[in-house]
Amino acid sequence: MRIIPLLESGHPDVRPDLGPLAGHEHPWTARKGRMLLDLVAHLESRGPAPDAFAYVAGDELWLYPANRHNRARVQVAVVWRDYGPVRDGYPEMYYRLSVRRPGAPGSEERARELSEVEDHIRRAFGWSAPAASDPA
Repeated sequence: MRIIPLLESGHPDVRPDLGPLAGHEHPWTARKGRMLLDLVAHLESRGPAPDAFAYVAGDELWLYPANRHNRARVQVAVVWRDYGPVRDGYPEMYYRLSVRRPGAPGSEERARELSEVEDHIRRAFGWSAPAASDPA
């Protein structure tokens, strides 16, 4: 998947938009940014097609299919449960995906693994999964 910044930032990559979040002084906020960077790297490692537009809104990554006729949107946030388990000094974090499609009620999904997040995004956009021979 090719991730294209939605707003013209002068850079053809969304990673610089996530940089301030990943470099934040608060360790939990920085961890959120690093997890979103990991997600972008994972999605892009799966091949160049299809294209998705990306927008960084606060500490969330918003994704839209590049096909202008497909008006779906997936908002990806990194969150943790209140009073949840702690590992290596951090609360156990996971990805929360809010899916919006015109004419349909919104839905919310949760995932820990990058491949699960990719599957949710592909389903939300009506895209098929990459072929089994595609690199992971």
